[in-house]
Amino acid sequence: MRNRRGPGLTATATWTTTELIPNIRLTQHLKGFGYELTESVTLAEDKLGTEMTVVDSLIPTSLAGRIMVALSRGIMERDLQARFARLKVLIETSVAAEG
Repeated sequence: MRNRRGPGLTATATWTTTELIPNIRLTQHLKGFGYELTESVTLAEDKLGTEMTVVDSLIPTSLAGRIMVALSRGIMERDLQARFARLKVLIETSVAAEG
């Protein structure tokens, strides 16, 4: 069980890593009150650097979950944008330190 703070709420969920291929793919399954989420992050090299693809599958498991899922798109998009911005800073800092 892990608590995760979000915009105005704290959610408790269990997290299980279902697939881990270092530098290629990470898939996690989360189960919380009223929902299940599977997130897969895949990395692939391309001419410009590294391409990252994130696929989230959010499934309601109760009536409350249906409402939450219906309202969560904007929250998930903002969360992903913030995570990508933090990752970009980490990568740029690492590249600058190596160069």
